Amino acid sequence: MKSRYRERVNMACLDGTSPFDFPDVPVMDGINHPNDISHPERQAGVLRFERAAGF
Repeated sequence: MKSRYRERVNMACLDGTSPFDFPDVPVMDGINHPNDISHPERQAGVLRFERAAGF
């Protein structure tokens, strides 16, 4: 059975991992937590990272 809930992890909190390790990172609104409201949290945007040449 597939869960309707998604697991989320703050990648900045894991040793050796950064949000910049991923090309696209969803950014939530940071105000409405799904446990506090009757609907899913809202995605405010997407953080996109493109590594500069030579790095």
